[in-house]
Amino acid sequence: MSNYCRNNAKYKFSELVKDIKAEYLVVSYNNTCDSKSNSSRNKIALEEIERILMKRGSAKIFEKDYRYFNAGSTDFKSHKEYLFVTKIKWKK
Repeated sequence: MSNYCRNNAKYKFSELVKDIKAEYLVVSYNNTCDSKSNSSRNKIALEEIERILMKRGSAKIFEKDYRYFNAGSTDFKSHKEYLFVTKIKWKK
């Protein structure tokens, strides 16, 4: 299982974002934090992703209603897909 599927996911994501050397960083995210299924539930909240990315530069967030995959009984009332586009600010 990936570190991004564990409870320490936000720390691993923060390390990854901090160490990336790029002009832009694009991250896709869906809001399954409220899932009844622990295996479907996000380990990083939307606000945490935004905060981590904003430390590296200016981020624009795009959102779109999205039909989710459901193999169980979870019912998401307002499932969305988010796309973060971050322009990295380089320290001089």
